[in-house]
Amino acid sequence: MSRRSKPERRVPSPDPIYNNVDISKFINRIMRRGKKSLAERIFYSTMEKIKERTSDNAIELFQKALTNATPLLEVKARRIGGSTYQVPIEVKADRGFALASSWLITAAKSRGGKSFIDKLTNELMTHQMGLVLLAKSVKILTRWLKLTKLLLITDINICFKNFKKDNLFGYPFLL
Repeated sequence: MSRRSKPERRVPSPDPIYNNVDISKFINRIMRRGKKSLAERIFYSTMEKIKERTSDNAIELFQKALTNATPLLEVKARRIGGSTYQVPIEVKADRGFALASSWLITAAKSRGGKSFIDKLTNELMTHQMGLVLLAKSVKILTRWLKLTKLLLITDINICFKNFKKDNLFGYPFLL
């Protein structure tokens, strides 16, 4: 591990239409093989479709969908005294955004529909309402199952919270 100081965190420039950094990060997540103009076209078309379907502001809906998908806790393996424990740790804002955006994009890809624009529109609208439905009717509410699995693991391993490096642990994961 390098002993030098950590480099400064680079913040991407805000997107040209909405002037929002989170949107530019999300567009970068959608982007594949360096085709940023295609990713921008997908995202902005999704925002237009959301505006057509609802009377709400599309950016507020996008932000609400991201906050609904953002986890508050995660478990990390910590080796102590020859044993490995799953220690619950609060998720930082940057990591939470990265997890939520990747979960939204993968869920949209697995959805049924003709184009990725339709899939992403439907996924954002269902996340905004608090429901998470995937493409197949058999696999309903998978994010809820993923969240309850995470909560079960953190409840089981809450006794290992003192194994964190800093003991500033809260219990704020109830949604």
